[in-house]
Amino acid sequence: MLISFIFWIILHLILSVIANQTMTLLPKKSNDLGTLAFLVEIGTGVFTLLLSIFYKFTIPTNISFYALLILSCIFYAISDRANMTVRKRVDAGTFSIISQTSTFFLTILGFIFLKESFVLTKFIGAFLIIFSNVFIFYEKDKFKINKYVLFGFLARLSYTIGLFLDINNSKNFNIAFYISLTLIIPSIIIYFFEKINTKKIKKEIKKINKQVYLISIASWSTSIISGLMAYRFGPVSMVAPITALTVILNIIYDYFLNKRKENLIKKLIIGIVIIIGVILISY
Repeated sequence: MLISFIFWIILHLILSVIANQTMTLLPKKSNDLGTLAFLVEIGTGVFTLLLSIFYKFTIPTNISFYALLILSCIFYAISDRANMTVRKRVDAGTFSIISQTSTFFLTILGFIFLKESFVLTKFIGAFLIIFSNVFIFYEKDKFKINKYVLFGFLARLSYTIGLFLDINNSKNFNIAFYISLTLIIPSIIIYFFEKINTKKIKKEIKKINKQVYLISIASWSTSIISGLMAYRFGPVSMVAPITALTVILNIIYDYFLNKRKENLIKKLIIGIVIIIGVILISY
């Protein structure tokens, strides 16, 4: 069991960094982020659907489970569409730091809706995560927060609400099949709200880097599954802090491979503070 946990958590960390870095590259040359978001989601959803054959196929008969699924997919659609805009404007390391606010939002939702008891360490941990995300945009007595950063926080809040709805609901389905639905259904929502058509899709496909696209959808899909498998074999109190290492790994990747050397020490300190915050929340 320990070997399985170590395997899945290491795999998740590697795949998460690959997914984050390639997803950041995709929007750079795009002029139609809505269509790109649709292509990425539908591609990842179909890829994940193919992986569902490796899991026991189970689906519930109670319609309430499907109602919750649709509701969570609405929030995922908002999150994924906003994320595509944010990725075009911020580097992968900063995006990874913003992403950690999901832990804070999930903790707050637990206090409010699950009536979880107030624990000082969890409160401190949540505060550290928020402090870190504010501090990354603080420079020389002024904040550098812009609309893209605010989009990032909106995306994480929407994602967290969707995840909160999925925590128990997903247990009633084949897990890979369920994940594929949480990608395909939001892609359909984006398709209609962005008024996407065949012409737009063909135009975006011509611009897209095919190799980066394929790596993106494969790594995003398998990072989600490997993360869930890590939670299955290891305790939440251990998995959550380790998965937060993606912040530092993305910063290191940016430094050595993308040659982004600005604010390196600051970003590393923030990454460490976020990990401490996640540890405090997990206990």
